Order: sequence, then C-alpha cells, then structure tokens
Amino acid sequence: MAADAFTPRTSKQRLPTPLNGTLFTTTRIVAQEKPLPVIGGTMEAELGPAWADSIVIGVSEPPENAKGVLTITHVRIPTEAEQLASNWEETSVSIGGKSYPAVVRSVVMLASAYSEASPAIGSALPVIATGLFDGSGFMLFERECAKSGIELEPTFRVDRRTYVTTAAQFRGTEPDQRTGVTRVNTQSLVPAASIATDTVDANGQITVYEQIDINWAIKSDSYVSSTLTKTWTDVINYEWPPILLGIVYKIWNRKDGGSDIFPVVRMKQGFSGPQLATVNQWWQATEPSVTSPQQMIPEGFQYHCPRFSLNVPPCLHTAQTITVVAGTADPVYEYTTDTETFPATNVTTWPASITWTESKPYMGGYIVTAYTVNRPV
Repeated sequence: MAADAFTPRTSKQRLPTPLNGTLFTTTRIVAQEKPLPVIGGTMEAELGPAWADSIVIGVSEPPENAKGVLTITHVRIPTEAEQLASNWEETSVSIGGKSYPAVVRSVVMLASAYSEASPAIGSALPVIATGLFDGSGFMLFERECAKSGIELEPTFRVDRRTYVTTAAQFRGTEPDQRTGVTRVNTQSLVPAASIATDTVDANGQITVYEQIDINWAIKSDSYVSSTLTKTWTDVINYEWPPILLGIVYKIWNRKDGGSDIFPVVRMKQGFSGPQLATVNQWWQATEPSVTSPQQMIPEGFQYHCPRFSLNVPPCLHTAQTITVVAGTADPVYEYTTDTETFPATNVTTWPASITWTESKPYMGGYIVTAYTVNRPV
C-alpha cells in the first residue's frame, strides 16, 4: 500500500447562489472495518478539530470485503446573521393586482433548527447595515421550505423568505365627485393582525382596510381635503320684502271749518326672484351646527278713525305710532285724542348680506355648504 494511501484529499466549491456556504468533497482510502461517518455529524474525527464546524451530508461506502475509496460530502454553513449580511435578491410580489417591491432571503439551516413558527409572517426583516441594502422597512410576506438542488437535505433545510416593503407604494389623485376638490389616495400592505376600525380624523384622512387573505390586508388612506374650501358663484331665488320708508299725512281743509286727512304710504319696493349668490363648500369630520338664513318677516297694519283710514301692506318697518287729535274747531266731533302703536317687525331693514349653511353626510364626515346673498342695490 502506498505511503499516502490513508491521506485524505479535500476539494471545495461555493454553494450555488443564493445559498451561502461551502461544499467540500473529501476522498480517502479506508479499511473495511472503519466505521462510516454519521450523516449530520461533524468532520472533526476525519480531518481534525479545525473541521468541527463542517457537517457531513453524504457518504459513499467502499466496496464490500475490500479496501476502497471513501467519499465524504460535507458543508460549512455560516451563521444566519452572516448569511443575511449578503444574501438577498430583489424581486416583486403581486398582491391585490398590484406589484410590490420585495427581497428574498434564502437561509440554510440545520433541519433540527427549522421552525414553521419563527420567523413569523409579518415580522420585520432583520436590519443588516451593509451600506447597499439594510433591510429596513420590509416585513415577511411568505416562507417556503425550498429545495437546495444539491445534497443538503435531509440534514439541512433552505428557508426561502420573501419580504415586502411596508411603505405606501401606490399614490394617486382623483377629483372628488361631490366637491370637485382633488383627493390624494395611498395604499400600503399591512399584516391582517393590524386591521383596525375604519376611521376618519379631523384632518380629513379616511383610513379603510381590505383583507385579501388570512395574513394580509390593504390599508387605504384617502385625504378628503379638510383645509381647502371650494368657492363659486351660483344663481338662486331669494325674497327681500318691501320696507316702509314713512307715512306722510296730507291735510285738506274744508270750507265748513273742518279738514280731511289723506295718508300717503311711502315704500321701498321689495324683490323676489333669481340673484347671484356666493357659495363656499368644505368637508369636516364633526357634525356642524347648521345656520338658518335670517328671517325677514314683513307685517302690515291698519288704522281707521273718522278722519282717515290707513292700510299699510306687509313690509319691514320700525315701530309706528299714530296719533289723531280732533280739535275744538271740528264741526262734527268733540275734542278727542287717539293714539295707536304698531310694533316693529323682527328686522326693520335689509341686512347687507345673508348667509346660511346646510350639510350632508359624506365620506365619514360632512359636506358643509354656505350660501351668501347680498341685498339688492
């Protein structure tokens, strides 16, 4: 037998990308009675303490009843942290009809260390500060126990982990059909466990969730514009009642010593019909206090006495006091004084403008519309 017959010869090669580790093949001539290395054991007994971290994954037996060549396949696998420092692949994942940026991390580990529960779906990608890609902002979307394509199984498992970004990936704008104001919409992927009640905040942000499977949901944020007010001019019908300007009493003296009185009512003409209005519209989260238009209630009054009759049609007016005196020279009536007061209407003249509001539920809050009309010139 040659002097180096029992001298092992070892060759190596890197595991195929994206797997991290080194595959070794050691060949040696052994005796029939030599125990075979154990699959899953280390190469320390074969090659010494320096190989205690190299795990046996395959052994070929020598020919029966003869000396032969023993071939041992073994691997050195870096720690998970060491693998994650460089092992990542860019890809994309289709979710809900949209494509999300993703990375795949393939981790080689002992079968005894593999756990279906850890890392959990939705957990954060460990941050590895490499300067090129640190993994921040990604979460575990799905896992699979993948085939390695070489003889790693059953000693090792390849845990292929796909992580997707947690940042909002889809941003769009659209005109609000009700208000005409542009709305901003964003969508992001979130774990189903984080689904909350749909909300509307005071800033006009509406958040809704749509669960797409047992693990994931789409979070949609829509901004309804709580700060912008839409303003336009419209034509509406409005009524402005007449206003009493005053009453003039004209006296006509008779030849018999008496006199006749003829009241003249002077009015500012009212207006009823279409006119321009300024309209302001906005959205708010809380229910508004609606403002009614100011009421202008016209009232008429009448006064009758032997001297004259007064008939004032419905109008706005101040308090009106009518005093009639039948003097001593009256040929018919004795000396008499009569006074009648008619109270003022709720408003006595047109205000410079009138504003009122109305509201309707919309997008989790309320659309408030304010109308302002100016008094006729």
